[in-house]
Amino acid sequence: MSTRKPNIILITSDQQRADCNGFENPDLLTPHLDRLVQRGTRFDRCYNMGSWSPAVCIASRAMLITGRRLWDAAAVHRNMKAESDAKRLWPQLLAQ
Repeated sequence: MSTRKPNIILITSDQQRADCNGFENPDLLTPHLDRLVQRGTRFDRCYNMGSWSPAVCIASRAMLITGRRLWDAAAVHRNMKAESDAKRLWPQLLAQ
């Protein structure tokens, strides 16, 4: 069993459609992202279910940090301190 920690880089962007890159649209120049994708992983069928508020990014971030669906993340978002205290957030799990 390896004791090496995983090397994870997560790059996200707000309000960017799936076709806003050089792979899908030749009119857009994204050479650095294209190079990263060629050597890594690309999610090309990711969708945001929406939000419980006008700020969709709040729901997206809550889902990302908790690993829960939108409707479960909404409840967790209201009590994020309890999740943090219980060490159930994604960054805390990665640290372990």
